[in-house]
Amino acid sequence: MIMTSWGQNIVFTVDSADYSLGTLSQNDTIITHTFEFCNEGTDTVFIKRIEPTCLYTITEWTNEPVAPDMTGFIAVEFDSRELYGPFTKDLYVYGNMPTIKLSLNGKRNGTPGEQ
Repeated sequence: MIMTSWGQNIVFTVDSADYSLGTLSQNDTIITHTFEFCNEGTDTVFIKRIEPTCLYTITEWTNEPVAPDMTGFIAVEFDSRELYGPFTKDLYVYGNMPTIKLSLNGKRNGTPGEQ
């Protein structure tokens, strides 16, 4: 679990900020994961933008304000066909709270060109 707070009014928690995908096979190509978060503070949370480091397509996230004690999500999709061996893919969440880093990691079996 990761918890970030901005003063006493915004507390953003996510159960798994560093999510393991495990070992992917050659057949695993388009990978998706949804990070769920909760606003445990007293002020509303606003996500302004999300910036991936590479190979991510942010398919969707909670665009409306997240009131105290409510939840939101960030859905991520990426193409793993060019990945082999261990990998970590990061994205950064910006809003009216400190920047939050979320990660997906795993390992893809095989070597380039292998079918």
